[in-house]
Amino acid sequence: MKYIKLFEQEYSMYDIITMTPDNAGKILVKECSKESPNMELIQNIVEHSLVDINWETIGGWTAIMTASWEGHTEIVKLLLERPEIDVNLKDEEWDRTALMLASLNCRTEIVRVLLERPEIRVNLQSKRGETARIRLS
Repeated sequence: MKYIKLFEQEYSMYDIITMTPDNAGKILVKECSKESPNMELIQNIVEHSLVDINWETIGGWTAIMTASWEGHTEIVKLLLERPEIDVNLKDEEWDRTALMLASLNCRTEIVRVLLERPEIRVNLQSKRGETARIRLS
């Protein structure tokens, strides 16, 4: 059986996909923040677990925000396959959405992918009054 090391402990894929929704969400956000995330792990969590896909860190960051900031286009696409994903959630510190974060960090391909979503709200404002459109110009 294959094991994956997370938080200084080894887990089987079965352990991962049967975690509580919050724990799976925590692992998903943490993995999205890595320079070289484990795509097999992410895919299994997104496709086979009861993950809370909109789980937020203490600062309000979700997996899609993290993946958008880090430039993980394939992860963003995978996350968008979950119907309950909320692409318009804002972080707690600056009220930034995944679209704003992708735009701010010049992640052009992710911006394109997010703009294809009919529910995306491009005119949402950060605490500074900025929108993703301002950042893109």
